[in-house]
Formats: sequence, structure tokens, C-alpha cells
Amino acid sequence: MKTLLRNIATCLLLCGAVAAQAQWKGSMTPINLDSTPEAVPDSLTGVGVVRVARHGARFLTSDKTVEELRGLLTEAQGAGRLSADGASFLRLLNDVASTTAGRWGQLTPLGYQEESALAEQFAHEHPELLTSGRIVARSTAVLRAHQSMQAFVSRLAALAPSLAIDEGTEPQYDPLLRFFDTDAQFLAFLKDGTWSGIYEEFVKKEIPTGPAKRLFTKTSGLSKEQERATTMKMYAVLSSLQAAGITADVSQYMKSGELSRCHDAANLRHWLQRTSTRYSAVPATAAAPLLERVIDDADNMGAEGSDTRSYLYFAHAETLLPLLSLMQIPGINRQFAEPKDLIDEWDDTNFIPLGAYLDVELYRGPSGHVYASLVLNGERIYPAPGAGKVMSWPQLKGAWQSAASGPAAGKPF
Repeated sequence: MKTLLRNIATCLLLCGAVAAQAQWKGSMTPINLDSTPEAVPDSLTGVGVVRVARHGARFLTSDKTVEELRGLLTEAQGAGRLSADGASFLRLLNDVASTTAGRWGQLTPLGYQEESALAEQFAHEHPELLTSGRIVARSTAVLRAHQSMQAFVSRLAALAPSLAIDEGTEPQYDPLLRFFDTDAQFLAFLKDGTWSGIYEEFVKKEIPTGPAKRLFTKTSGLSKEQERATTMKMYAVLSSLQAAGITADVSQYMKSGELSRCHDAANLRHWLQRTSTRYSAVPATAAAPLLERVIDDADNMGAEGSDTRSYLYFAHAETLLPLLSLMQIPGINRQFAEPKDLIDEWDDTNFIPLGAYLDVELYRGPSGHVYASLVLNGERIYPAPGAGKVMSWPQLKGAWQSAASGPAAGKPF
């Protein structure tokens, strides 16, 4: 327990420098490690856990955005059009580039600390599962997911040396954990779906041009559309600093309201692209193969004589959010008449922070009946509308099988 608290404290210190200067929201926010799920009734005995997780805190996935901004500002500097704020932001971009060199898209030191702490939390919550048997762990082929699995599993192995661990990596084009790269209907939706027009209209109306304009003396030389795009690129860089452990006075470049508008746009994009909405159920139904695997894994753990204590999957936000939507987790498929209504009512921070996870926990009652309970990012949640936080596994399984076999079209809970 002391080690767990020490790791959590280290995580908080690593992300504190930037967090003190901006109240971050969004998918680049590190998971809250202080959250602990409420206990299940003492009459229940743990059977196993299926976890589907997003990787831990990462660096920016590529240097593309940083290099585009550096090019823009370096050109302005050469023409004598760079403001003091612009020169400061260029130095910040140089710092990001040098800090991240050779590690684009990989786990940050905070990410490793997160995964170690999450493994310790897992061991603390499920000691009865770690005395014998085996755990199956799989990650996508993307390095940050693989690094997350290794960090989690290595810490778990140290805590439970008698546990056998079957560790592996899925293929690059994996229809199970990276269905968003392989599902034909989903790829068509991304390319031609109505979501893009809704998102672009929101950006046009809501994204401020001020942050981009302040980088330059007099005029930016950019169109309004280019200024809005530059603001969103600035936001992408600034929102990555906390995970990377880079200190910056974010308020120098964006005011609180400007940060909020940028988060609102990113939040809307996640809702439109990765959940079942009134516009399309395709983002959720693409996760059907993964939901079927979760069901099969849970059944395998619950079978008499099974020695598998847990199945652990390390993947991405694009994996977890559609799965939660297909499962119809209460609150995730909320519907809104207008995109602006999403603000303050649906927040991706609650679902897919860095290090996010969903645990499907199975328990056996005194009569031998199997029950299920769900934990999302450290909070025990209601598995289905009208159900308690612990419900019959056959009942929940039936609901999920129905969802996996047919459209989940935006059923709001």
C-alpha cells in the first residue's frame, strides 16, 4: 500500500507543473488515480476481471503539428512579424521537439508511473485473483500500448510472483483492438459521414482566432480559417504538455475561455466520431467483435475449473469509447439537439483520460450464481439502466449480445 501511495504521489508531482497553471479537461488529461471503487457485498467471491484499457500518458503522436507551427513562426520571425508571445511560443515548440525527439507517440515517464500505480491498484482491489492461475495480457502493435502493457504486467508480476502471465501483441491491422482501422463501414463513415459538417460548423462559429493572432505583430497574414486551424494546433501542443512533464505558463498563450472552446471542439469530435449518436450508430457497432470477445472471456473465467484470473487489453481511446457506447454505459449515448448543448453535459474526460480503463468484474454468489459489476476509471458504475451496481451476469451478457448483434442507434440513457 505504501508503494501504491508513493507511485500515485509521483504521478501527481509529474503532472503538477502544468496542471497548476491550467484546469485541463479532455482526452490528454491523465487519469485520476485517487478514485477507488466502492466495495461489493462480502457474500460475493471474486472470479475474474476483463479489462479494456487505453494506454497511459504519451507524447504527441508525431512531429507534424509541432513542425507546421515551427515553420509558420520561423517564417514570421525572419520577416520581422513575430510578436513577443510568438517568440515565446516558438521556444516552447523547440522545447517540445527536443524533449520528444525519438519518442513521438511513446509513453512518457508519467505514463510508466501511471501503469505501475494502476497495477498496484488492481492488486489491491483483487488480491484473491493473484494467488494462483494465470493472466492473459494483449496489446495493439502500437508502441505506447505495448509499453503500457509491459509496465503494468511487470509491476503485477513483482506483486504476484506465483501468477503465470501470458503476454502478447496483436497484429498491426487488428480487427479486435484496432477495428477503427479495419471496419469498412466505420472507415466510410469517417470519410463521408455527416459528422464532419457538424464539426466544421462548430469550429467556424466557436473557435477563437485570438491565440493565433497574438503570435504575430500587426496582422497574422492568415485567413480566418487558417487562424482557427492554428489555434487548434496550439491547443494540441499545449494540451500535451502535462503528460510530457513540460512546464509552461499556458495562460500566456490562451485565456481560460479560449482553452474551453478548443476542448469543446475536441470533445464534440469524439462524441460524433466515436459514439452512437442520432447521426449514426456505426462508431459503436464497429466495436461488436471486441464486445463479443469480452463476453467470451468473461464466460471462460466463470466456467468451473478455469485457471484464468484476468484478461487485460491495452489499446486506445478509439478502442474504448466505441466499446463503452456499444455497451450502452449510462450517460455515454446522450443525445443533443445542437452541438452547443453538449458543452457541460458530456465530457470525454470522464470516459477516456490517459490511462483510462473499463473493468468487467465477475463474482460468484453463495448459491453459485455469477454476477457482474463494472468499474470505469476507478468508479463503480451502473452496468445498465435500472440495474444495481452488481447484476446477474447472464442478464448483462444477454443485453450485450443483443447490442453486439444489432444497431445500438443512439439509445440515450
